[in-house]
Amino acid sequence: MVDNVVLRETESWGLGLFAKRAFSVGETVLCELPLLTIDDEKLQTDTYTDQLIAITEQCGIDPDTVTPIRAFCHSPEDSRAKILQLYCPPEPPSEAFRAVKTACTQFCSVSAFTDEHPWVNAADLIRFLLVFDINCHGNALFNLSTRLSHSCEPNTFCRTETEAGDLAYIAIRDIKDGDLLSFSYVGGGSFLLLPTTLRRARLRKLDFVCTCSRCSGPDMMRTLRCPKCSECSCVPTYQEAAGWVEEDGEEQSDSPRRSEDASTEEAQCGTGRDGGGEGEEAGSTEEEAAPLPSPASSASSQEE
Repeated sequence: MVDNVVLRETESWGLGLFAKRAFSVGETVLCELPLLTIDDEKLQTDTYTDQLIAITEQCGIDPDTVTPIRAFCHSPEDSRAKILQLYCPPEPPSEAFRAVKTACTQFCSVSAFTDEHPWVNAADLIRFLLVFDINCHGNALFNLSTRLSHSCEPNTFCRTETEAGDLAYIAIRDIKDGDLLSFSYVGGGSFLLLPTTLRRARLRKLDFVCTCSRCSGPDMMRTLRCPKCSECSCVPTYQEAAGWVEEDGEEQSDSPRRSEDASTEEAQCGTGRDGGGEGEEAGSTEEEAAPLPSPASSASSQEE
């Protein structure tokens, strides 16, 4: 199934996975086995585990950190090389991560560990932990599946096919030859029904801002009845430090990204866009837009 896709540079961000042929809804686009699966019960026995756990306790980090490191060290050399080539985020400037780096350095001073894995070094262990944290699917790492882009309007969804852990991507819309393949990094279902501000708040944990067609266009999950014209087709506009953006679907300033702060929203009359009436019935366009009620004020009014 890996012959159906090709890895190449995208226009805006790094590597992406593209279809090499057309796919219909329901077809399997990609299916691959994991490079690495974290399963403590299936790991080979070794003589150094207790010593590594003791180091994590001394450094004040989670002892479970040892399990993925053991799995990585026991994996084949070619798998380790592919894992270290996957996307690696910047090191977080936190005390907790500095403790992890200290532990990795001390791991490499354990003779039983380095005797069994003479190639091991602290830099590779640190990179592996960063790669695993951002790229894992459950308890596994994949080579090509990890390269699929995120979209809030994805063209595939993923599922596990067998007990061996094959991960399959199924087309949920027709895909053309050359299309960028995508799925939702944070699940489907109700998540994809959230407004843009809430979806982006979830995705912020993955250290990126989504600019898919849904996130960069009018937020139709926030359609509301306009307090000025009573139309149901109005959508909020969002304010950035650089000014108003994406009003009526068109970029209005140098800043293409809307704020994640819901307090910057204002009700915007949509009559002009939808060809509604003019004059007093539609509301004066010169009047200041009425602010949206806050959740707290809405709750208090319902109690009254």
